Amino acid sequence: MKIVQKGVRIMMTNEPELRFVLHPQWEAVVKAKWPDYQDDDDNGLCLSTEFMDGQIMSDWRQVILSRKEDDGGFLKVAVPSLRELFRGDYDPGTFEDTENIKYMYIITVLESHWISRANLGVIEIPKDETMYEVYTQLRRRPDGKPGQNESLHAVIWQCLAFLAGIIEISEAEYGAIVGRLARSASTFRTSYSSTNMFTHLLPLYADKGMV
Repeated sequence: MKIVQKGVRIMMTNEPELRFVLHPQWEAVVKAKWPDYQDDDDNGLCLSTEFMDGQIMSDWRQVILSRKEDDGGFLKVAVPSLRELFRGDYDPGTFEDTENIKYMYIITVLESHWISRANLGVIEIPKDETMYEVYTQLRRRPDGKPGQNESLHAVIWQCLAFLAGIIEISEAEYGAIVGRLARSASTFRTSYSSTNMFTHLLPLYADKGMV
């Protein structure tokens, strides 16, 4: 039996630094499914995962969209290339600004997404070393094929594609954000088998009702 687990979309529409702008590649298919869709409404798009018996069922090069207040509607959108979703040319540099609402939103959604999937048993609880490897690969080659960490790679790749589909993210911003996450995973890593990142972040997002 296939189960589609809805994801979380946090609404922060009062923050001027964060604007939801649907990617032109997605606009026609999303509005064909949901004609009333507006970028900044409270019934915005969520990311879902299709799985069965702990295995992801869908092609990793697609995202499954749903809406917060629509229990019966799902839309599968093919994403041939994550890089093609990048927009603009803004360069955040080394990305030391931890107060930037847009970047913190992206990191929060991404981290809570893979943590919730690990907590549900959709993917194995990843080692810190594995998180570092996946983030490093995705920073260097956004559209590279997953290696031995296929399920984790798919969950993170789909979430990054989802975020690039609803928020304007430049290639430089993408590289800075994913690079920061790779450095974070490296900081958590204390041994080859440590899972400190998951152990530390799970209660933080659980307290916020995000896993």
